[in-house]
Amino acid sequence: MQNDIDRLLTDEDKVTPSSKFLESVMAAVEREAAARRPIEFPWFRALPGIVAMIVALAVAMWSGIGALNEPGTIVAVDERVLQLTVFATGIGLHWILLATLITVVSVILPSSLMNIRNSARPLPR
Repeated sequence: MQNDIDRLLTDEDKVTPSSKFLESVMAAVEREAAARRPIEFPWFRALPGIVAMIVALAVAMWSGIGALNEPGTIVAVDERVLQLTVFATGIGLHWILLATLITVVSVILPSSLMNIRNSARPLPR
């Protein structure tokens, strides 16, 4: 039986790719090598906007905390929160948020998994 296997393996024809295949692969590799690098995000241009956003958020928090020290503010805030809660329950906001969350996860998860899979693949040489 061992001789039969050896005979079958030695009689097998060798498979070689056609010249068109080799040319198309090499053309694709050369196209990829000649492609421009992706444009990087301009962090230095975005930095002033980011700093301004952080400063505005800090000022808003400082003003909000300062407003809580005034008498009567807590009662007004409690009434507004109660009204907001009743309104949100009335329109079914929790179901809307759940549906939105499921939609976002079902869109982002597969694309992030594809990015992980593509980044693990070795680059052709």
